[in-house]
Amino acid sequence: MTMGFDKHGAQILMALKNDARLSMAELGCRVHLGAPAVAQRVRKLEEAGVIAGYRAVVDMGRLGYAIRAMARVACAEYARMVRLIEQTPEVIQA
Repeated sequence: MTMGFDKHGAQILMALKNDARLSMAELGCRVHLGAPAVAQRVRKLEEAGVIAGYRAVVDMGRLGYAIRAMARVACAEYARMVRLIEQTPEVIQA
């Protein structure tokens, strides 16, 4: 289902895209609507699937994971390698 939206809807989407943590009051100020009207529009956009979710972008460097590496490993003892990877907390994805 596609959902058409007006100027305010487009402004709401752009503002949330830039900062999804905006309060409804701040978002309302930015798009020149009251907080209840903005909250209702955001809820409708969520229900329609236009807003699919919110996320946190994590700075891995600030967590001490400043180095990213990709490695391709070929080994005869695959099961042993899998266990080693599972036991290594620094490995985020394998």
